[in-house]
Formats: sequence, structure tokens, C-alpha cells
Amino acid sequence: VHNLNNPTHALAMQSELLANAARKGGMEPEKLLAKCERLKHVSEDLKSQLDVLSWRNAYASSTAELLDPIHFTGWFLQFWLNNLFFKHSITVDLETDPPPPHVKIIPVALLWILEEPLYAMTRAFCAQQPPPELGMRFETKGLDQDGVFISLLVTPATQYGSFPRIVMEHEESIRKLAFDLGWEWQCSGDQSMFSVQARLPKGRT
Repeated sequence: VHNLNNPTHALAMQSELLANAARKGGMEPEKLLAKCERLKHVSEDLKSQLDVLSWRNAYASSTAELLDPIHFTGWFLQFWLNNLFFKHSITVDLETDPPPPHVKIIPVALLWILEEPLYAMTRAFCAQQPPPELGMRFETKGLDQDGVFISLLVTPATQYGSFPRIVMEHEESIRKLAFDLGWEWQCSGDQSMFSVQARLPKGRT
């Protein structure tokens, strides 16, 4: 909602300015074109945000389907820009080599095992003032036998004290889900890092 407010407000403002200019008449073609170009950029930004939201429904599906891990990763990081702490305090380094294959999995299961720890981490850091600057190494790679390896490692980007205690409300449920699906899932952390790793063998849903 926060990210949609900006383009929506800008679209309304630019439309009003253009309408006022049209009523007055006599606007130079160059200025009119410039205003139209700004409207175009704002509408494209709004469409991009709506696309991100529409993919949320697809990746929240509980039906096993063929999934492109590269697209999922890009969407996941884009969606999490809606979290203000993630957007302003975390710099992401994305690694996708070797490229992973498409895999048939339950999308919402993958979403949950990544989103739950990330939510717990951002919630813990949001309670600290001033907020730290963090770096995240996000890896989505191919495994042997055509599986997928996904990892996120969060470390301080600048000098920082001890990481807060990060508590996941549904950690045991996630571990059980990963076990039932035949996935390997690990979540760990200490005073200077926070890590999540998942190995998804091909053909296990």
C-alpha cells in the first residue's frame, strides 16, 4: 500500500496540472509533451507495482506447479521492497550462477520458508534505533541432479553491535513442512549474521 501511494498521488497531481494547463490554453508543445511523458512514467510505475501484487497470488498457490526460481527470486525481492526496513536498510547482492532449473513445487511452501524468517529478522531490527545498515547475499542456484539451492545471508554493511535475538513464531512448523516435502531447510544466526538455506531436490513437492 505504501509503495502504491506514491505513484497514485503523482498520477493524480500530474493529471490535475495537465488539465489546468489545457484549460488555460497556449501551452508550448514541448511543455505539453514533457507533462505527458511524466504521466507515462508514473503510470508505468503504477503498473509495475500492480504486477508485483498480482504475482503474489500466483506464488501463494497451494497447488504444485512448475516454477522458475529466477523469476520467483526477482519477484520476491521486489515484493519485499514494500517493507520499509528492507527497502531502506538492506542492500541485496543477488547471485544466480549456475542458473537453476525450473522445478515442480508448491509455491506457497517456498514462499513461507523464506518469508517467515525474513519477517522475523526485519521485525527484530525494526525495534532498534537507529536502524542498522545491512547487506544480504541472496543466492538462487542450480544443484546436482537438477535441484535448486536458495540461500540468504545477512551481515552488517557498516560497523554495528550485536544482532538482536531473532525469534520465528512458526519455526517448528516450517521444519516439519520442509521434512515432509523432502527439502533441506536451515535457519541460523549469531551476534553478527543471520542465515537461511534451502535445498529443493528436483521432483519433490
